[in-house]
Amino acid sequence: MEIVDHRGLSLAHITTAELADRPWLHTDSCIDLVRITAPGAESWDELAEAGFVRKPNMLTWKAELGRSEEEFLLSRLSPKGRRFIRKCQRQAESELELSVHDQLDPELLDPFLDLYRQQIDTMRHGVAIAVQQRERILQGGEKYFGIFARQEGELVGGCIVRECPEQRAIRIRFSAVCPQWRKVSLSRVLYFAAMHVGRHRGHQWVTLGDDPNLYGHVVKAGLIDFKVSMGFQCVPSQDFHDPDGIDQADLVLALGRLADPVVVLGYTSSDPEDRSLRAYVLSDAPTSLQPFEIPFLGAPVRTRIRTVPRSCPV
Repeated sequence: MEIVDHRGLSLAHITTAELADRPWLHTDSCIDLVRITAPGAESWDELAEAGFVRKPNMLTWKAELGRSEEEFLLSRLSPKGRRFIRKCQRQAESELELSVHDQLDPELLDPFLDLYRQQIDTMRHGVAIAVQQRERILQGGEKYFGIFARQEGELVGGCIVRECPEQRAIRIRFSAVCPQWRKVSLSRVLYFAAMHVGRHRGHQWVTLGDDPNLYGHVVKAGLIDFKVSMGFQCVPSQDFHDPDGIDQADLVLALGRLADPVVVLGYTSSDPEDRSLRAYVLSDAPTSLQPFEIPFLGAPVRTRIRTVPRSCPV
């Protein structure tokens, strides 16, 4: 067993060969989470019995763009959701200037990264990935475009989008919105503007991020509801052009350094051909499963902490 710090969590990596000995029960170290990477099918029943959830490590949120925005709205959003999007768009159109830029240079990108960094700094375990990838965005071989919103010349929001012609897809990679405009969902307006560009350029798909599959850590469980409300569905990332996507099995031992509730989207069955997912929800407080009763997911289930680990500092 190897215990590492994983973005603020104490994470124990074990192998399936160690599973029977339950090494996390016999250590003086505090552990928040036990993980097995790429567990073989022969161990799946034993993992379930021990309380592990077998899951893809990353989730891709995707949607088919359709022929028009109206078609997308009608086919994927509720009437209430459609009215809300239109309201947000009208407000943005009346108060902001939105622009699309095919060429991203430092003068465009760096103010966005400043805004992005400020947003990440408000997150407990946030990681400024866009900042880390600045040179790749500016000088790499991948094709990016940006959509920026300005109010009286000041940048108040933006998103960076990668075009993937071989996948007939656009990937909305990074976004940031100032607090004032976050309250009125400017991000939705930016995403629909990006989809308009992708549709005009002949793409079939749009993705709204690849999320680490442990909601309550880097990202919170509320992000699931947001992306569903935008008309997106999630799939294991390896099922949508991610060569690095793998399966894991996770056992959460403590919630103190996570945001309650913790949600993992794990596989619904032990059939290797069955790629369907369901929400596994952990909480220290009474929590409704209703937000996770989502048409493209299996019925959600509550999971429980199987053991009491040594207290980890929070």
